[in-house]
Amino acid sequence: MKAYKIVSGVVQVGAGVQIGLGRSQAEARAHKLKPVEGSTGVYIATAVLDFRAGEIVGLEGTADIGKAQLDQIAEATPEEVRAAIEAARKADAAQQAAKDAARARIKPVPEAKAGVSREDLRKAERRGDEAGYKRGFEEGKAAGIAEARAERESEWASLYENSADLKAEFATLEAYVEARRKAG
Repeated sequence: MKAYKIVSGVVQVGAGVQIGLGRSQAEARAHKLKPVEGSTGVYIATAVLDFRAGEIVGLEGTADIGKAQLDQIAEATPEEVRAAIEAARKADAAQQAAKDAARARIKPVPEAKAGVSREDLRKAERRGDEAGYKRGFEEGKAAGIAEARAERESEWASLYENSADLKAEFATLEAYVEARRKAG
């Protein structure tokens, strides 16, 4: 498989083509890809894929590219491939660092009583312990709500960390999260 660089415009690759992609490229197109077993970064396109200028993709050859688009691709040099790999690594590291920083700065949601299993609920129901059943159900429901809230607020924190507009509008992450909580 050779590495090709998209030099201009948008190049389309048809369904059924075996293609080599970086992790971030594959994540963005995951709904249109099927991984090739035993290979890392190699996929079969299940639908037409679009690639923009500057992207580097692995192809078996140019036969998978339409004749009208051949002037929009060129074989990538080893330096271009290394630069693309390094840029992807840096972008992944920066994104993970932003997520970690956002998670560290957000105030944790108070934990609800979690530990209520379905089996405990069934036992309470069989015993006719209606109050115990309701209490266990409500505690489990509260734990699920707290977990969903924590996940939602973590997403908000990631948005805040990656947006200059939000940082300009809200002085701190906590102010942004509080505004989102109030908005519903």
